[in-house]
Amino acid sequence: MTVENARRFIKRAGADQDLRDELNRAPTIDAMNAVLEKERLPFTRIEFDEACSNLLAQSQTEAQAVLIREIKGWWEFLHVATQ
Repeated sequence: MTVENARRFIKRAGADQDLRDELNRAPTIDAMNAVLEKERLPFTRIEFDEACSNLLAQSQTEAQAVLIREIKGWWEFLHVATQ
């Protein structure tokens, strides 16, 4: 698990509706983690938070920053919804 996987996930989640749909259908956190493993994108919550912070700091436009915040909010909602 790496911060780089989390960075790749954040970038991909912004553009890949199929990935988002598959994660939205996952009934548990374990199922979500299985999707990430299948996609070769495993990461921890700490790595995700670090990747979000890094990407926000590197954002060059407001639109990029908004997308990162939206993905972060969606990901956090999924974690709450599957507990």
